[in-house]
Amino acid sequence: GSTLSFGGAAGSVVLRAYNDGDATHYPAEQLIGFDVIDLNTYFPTISTRLTEEFPVVKSADGVYPVYISASIAEPGFLNIVDVKAVVDGAEIEVIYSDGAYVALWEPGAAGIYEFELTSIGSNGNSSDVLTKTIEVTESGESMTVFAMDKVLVNFPSPGRTIEVDTVMPQFLGTYKSVTAYLDVTCPDIAGGCDDWDRKAYLEVQAPNGQWIEIIRYMTPYGVGCYHSADVTDFMDLMQGALKFRVFVDTWGTGGWDFTLRLEYEEGEPDMLYRTITKVWDKNAAPFGNPANLQPMETVEILVPENTQDAKLRLTTTGHGWGQNNTGNAAEFYYATHNIAVNGANTFEQYLYNVCNPNPDNCLNQQGTWYFERAGWCPGAIAPPFEFDLGAYTSEESFTLDYIFQTSYVDQCHVNNPNCVSGLTCSDCTDGFNPIYMIDGYVISYSNTFATTPSSVQESVLAADAFLVSPNPVNDLLTIQTRKESGYARFLLIDVSGKIIQSREVDAMATVSGRIDMYVGDLEAGTYFVRVLTDNGSRTYKIVKI
Repeated sequence: GSTLSFGGAAGSVVLRAYNDGDATHYPAEQLIGFDVIDLNTYFPTISTRLTEEFPVVKSADGVYPVYISASIAEPGFLNIVDVKAVVDGAEIEVIYSDGAYVALWEPGAAGIYEFELTSIGSNGNSSDVLTKTIEVTESGESMTVFAMDKVLVNFPSPGRTIEVDTVMPQFLGTYKSVTAYLDVTCPDIAGGCDDWDRKAYLEVQAPNGQWIEIIRYMTPYGVGCYHSADVTDFMDLMQGALKFRVFVDTWGTGGWDFTLRLEYEEGEPDMLYRTITKVWDKNAAPFGNPANLQPMETVEILVPENTQDAKLRLTTTGHGWGQNNTGNAAEFYYATHNIAVNGANTFEQYLYNVCNPNPDNCLNQQGTWYFERAGWCPGAIAPPFEFDLGAYTSEESFTLDYIFQTSYVDQCHVNNPNCVSGLTCSDCTDGFNPIYMIDGYVISYSNTFATTPSSVQESVLAADAFLVSPNPVNDLLTIQTRKESGYARFLLIDVSGKIIQSREVDAMATVSGRIDMYVGDLEAGTYFVRVLTDNGSRTYKIVKI
């Protein structure tokens, strides 16, 4: 027949199929090579944000969340089934919340605590035990910590996006505020400072791997400047061992050195905990596109338990202008947008920034720094808008809509059928259309630690965004993207809601848009595959046979 069975050890296999040919047929040959793996030889790994470099300063009673990452090779066949945390010989509860494992530790009196962390794979193998010796103190003091220190951003080398590993203070109820001091200076390279105003942002990586923007920035024309911003809302994310990154949209006309200092001010905070829910993260939302005048999706926000207050923190900057953009939009068009809560227009966002005098006192710039702009100024941090959502914290969930100014249409847009090049607009085929960079988060406040609802969905993806096959499935389930790229999370869930497998990918392109999950060891029945991306989520029903 056509079946070959292999009973040997793990290793490489080469199969040669051939026909010597005869008077009627040409000779033919094909080689097929593949690896045979032994799943018993794979061991999980484990890491944590908890660091020995800073004590945990406990100024209040409560849970100090210890964030843990665990993974195992061959994720199409193996997955993490358990993570254990032991403190001074006693096991503490570990939960899975919003893409990360969290050990719920309630620090006791001041002293030294011994941590042992272990992850267990579905093949029964355990990781090496990760040990941490953690000091707990009961009093803290104000301090300043460097998150970045003269980090060069330059195209093409070292690049437009730079990641930095750093270690931040650890605390519970110790600091009432965190102020970021951003120094943007001219580097010692050919070209020095970039001559142009460039879009830029600084982000911190959340425990689930997502990047959270803490500062939107526009570089000055050819000079260095100094800035500050209140980043207290993000203080819970900025603890322990983590990553920061900076991006500048520079293209080889100079670069920048970035220094980011975080000043932690000692004092009792208004609330012990802050939960960050990403709402919108759009780098190029089209404005005035006649074919899609309202491109922003409706977002459902699930309210964490015990939420006592909440707000929407929203940063919007307009970009693009010229003869082919009606009204010089979006950079020089002062639009008024609406934020709707539960379908009703509730807040207004008027995008207009006075740039002369410069709001951050960034002096001696070149270029047209003095013109007003939509949500930003050259050489300044773009100020976020804040909208009070406290009235909705008693609900299980609410929806948010970002509604672009309904009266604006870009008459020069390529999608406008009435646009005539040289008559109504200079060039109707020009693709430099008005866009917005939009970044929004719901900040929920509480004095009780609450896990982030793992089912928060930014919008419902189209049914054909992913192909989940075969269905019914026997052994190997393939999830293939048709439309999505970037960050994605995949959850295999049984009918009781238990997460059986979890996969995360920071860029779908790195796996050619495909994820495999081995389900051969599952009992026959109904299961669900939940896909979460930066653009939304969708749940697919599958049948295991």
